[in-house]
Parts: sequence; C-alpha cells; structure tokens
Amino acid sequence: MTSLSYALSLLSRAVAFRNLSSASLHVGLSQPQLSRLIAKLEAELGMELLDRKVKRKSNWTPQAIQLAELFTQNQRRLENSIRSLQTNQRARQIHIGTLEGLAEVAVSMGHTLFKQAELKLVYVDVFDRSELEGKFLSGDLDLILNDRF
Repeated sequence: MTSLSYALSLLSRAVAFRNLSSASLHVGLSQPQLSRLIAKLEAELGMELLDRKVKRKSNWTPQAIQLAELFTQNQRRLENSIRSLQTNQRARQIHIGTLEGLAEVAVSMGHTLFKQAELKLVYVDVFDRSELEGKFLSGDLDLILNDRF
C-alpha cells in the first residue's frame, strides 16, 4: 500500500501540470520514470490516467484529475484528524463551502470564527448547489451556506 500511496502522491502533484513532460520537471522524476510509475498505477487501478494517443503531447484524463483530487482531500482529512488528536480534539481549522451569492457572508463568518474560536486555518470555497451538498454529505466540508431552508 505504501507504493500506491507514493504513486498517488506523485499523481496529485503531477496533474497540476498540463502534460507528463512538464509534470516530470516539477515532481523530481525524469519523464520516463514518471511515465513508468503512472503506467504501473494504471495497471493496478485498471483505469487510464494518461492519454498517450498523441506522441509528445500526453495529457491527463479526467479520471486522473478526479483521482488526484480525491487523494488530496483524503490526505487533508487525515492530517486534520491527526492534528485533532494532537490538540486534544480541539478544532484548529474549518472548511466552509458556500454558494456564490453567499460568499461575502461565508468570508465574514470565517473571519469571525478565525478570531473568536482561535482557529489556525479557515478555508472558504464556492461551489454550485449539487457539489456543495455532495461535499458536505461526504464529509469534505465542515459547514455550508446554502439558500435552502
């Protein structure tokens, strides 16, 4: 499982770059090394992560981007849980999701929580309604601002 975690960590950093060549410059591996690692990950997971149809222009598939985001979210969740254990279960950060029309309220609320609850980090992200509710139900958001009653 450690090699899977390592490969997913590299993938999560690599997809921020347009293609394999530019990603390899930023993740600390040569292009052939990164390509082999992605190929192993593709074989292990049974999904295409890199579209290799056009030579010298390999692009990430939508599945690669989703997998990288999923890994990053879960890594952040694990880090938050570890920090909670270290600080006797006292919350140190909060992730607020909001609809675009309520962004000002969310930022204001985040600022108040940052000061009064002595939080170290406050994340505020804007989502559409379905994504907002889905992220809240899956545990990715601690608080949401919605216009439904």
